[in-house]
Amino acid sequence: MKKIEHVLKHIHSFRFLLEQLSTIGSFINENEILLSLMHNMLMGYRTFISSLRRQLNLTFTSLIKNLI
Repeated sequence: MKKIEHVLKHIHSFRFLLEQLSTIGSFINENEILLSLMHNMLMGYRTFISSLRRQLNLTFTSLIKNLI
């Protein structure tokens, strides 16, 4: 499986888990979501993720756009 396919699968699974948490009324703030997603990316993305962490206005949507 190509790296991008792994990333897309990971993002899909992550979003699914966020939706499940939302359904049961569990709130996770944006910062925790970003940190969790970045922490669980493939090792090949570590340098890329490190550079993204320096962005002041990083959002979940912008992180995903940058990853794919």
